[in-house]
Amino acid sequence: MSGGAGHLYDMMKRLRSNNGLLNKTRRQRVKDAYTHVSLKMNLTFKTASKEDLKLIREKVIKERKKTEIRTIISVLLTIITIPIIIYISIKILNAFLT
Repeated sequence: MSGGAGHLYDMMKRLRSNNGLLNKTRRQRVKDAYTHVSLKMNLTFKTASKEDLKLIREKVIKERKKTEIRTIISVLLTIITIPIIIYISIKILNAFLT
């Protein structure tokens, strides 16, 4: 680096780090504001019984199996159709060129 480029790089690096410090304080102020408001609001959370948790778990497992099957089917269809499309396009190009 010549012509003072090292000094410019150092200046840019220091500016970035100083801005990073400012952003952290802003984030902390926002976080403190939200926690201050949430402490005033007396939030209550619902609790689920063991039977409800079992039903929810079974439902989530079924949905996950369905999405896994859908992704497998879509991957297989993609694997099958891409070579077919390539083969057809090559045949069309060969017929068009000859």
